[in-house]
Amino acid sequence: QWCELVPKVYHEFPELLAEMYAFSIATAHLRLPHQLMASLMVSDTSTSNQDDGGGEGWKMIDAIPGEELCSFAMNSLDADVHPLP
Repeated sequence: QWCELVPKVYHEFPELLAEMYAFSIATAHLRLPHQLMASLMVSDTSTSNQDDGGGEGWKMIDAIPGEELCSFAMNSLDADVHPLP
């Protein structure tokens, strides 16, 4: 669905974020559930070296052991195991 919508959205809105708008339209059309996160932003890995994570969520992500990262994200969003925003 997203792949079909990207060219159409870009044609109407030829801007950098057109693929993100297409994603939003596709997920709404397919009624895909989402978990809203208002307090987590991860965009610049260079901020992960700062004590506060540079205002981003890298401290929480860095605290998850590497061998658990994918399974945690896919199977068990449990705030008692790892912090959630």
